[in-house]
Amino acid sequence: MLNRKTLILILFLSSTLFQLQAQIRHKNEGNLKVLGKDTINIDANNGDVIEALFAVKNYGTETLTIAQIATECICFDYHFPETGIAPGATDTIRLFFKTKFVPPGPYFKRVFADYDEGSIELILQGNLKVIRPKYKPNEKTVIYKPKQIVVRNDEN
Repeated sequence: MLNRKTLILILFLSSTLFQLQAQIRHKNEGNLKVLGKDTINIDANNGDVIEALFAVKNYGTETLTIAQIATECICFDYHFPETGIAPGATDTIRLFFKTKFVPPGPYFKRVFADYDEGSIELILQGNLKVIRPKYKPNEKTVIYKPKQIVVRNDEN
């Protein structure tokens, strides 16, 4: 029985490794490139919405269309140029990271923009902290109001 479990584990790990290698091989190899950094470091308070703007440019000779944005969790909304990016043109991928249901502490989130020729990996990382309500006797409780934080990939 142990040998069967070991074999299943080896098959599972090898197939996972094969999928990761395929993903890495096609990442950032096409004509659509991130202008500036592909990683944004930002600390925020739990509940904030981080709007991350990534500038991308088409270095190819044909219009490139982003087919989908693949995220690691449902904590992301996004907007991307759905009509395609013309040769030589620059456009923006907007990611909205909703931190409300993300545990406090360090975070590392990857997002993939899949397009005609491959995929671009975009990364958000930082630290989330909890702001506790402030209680004072005979005064109204002060509760933190979440903010929207806008950051561009060329700002950090």
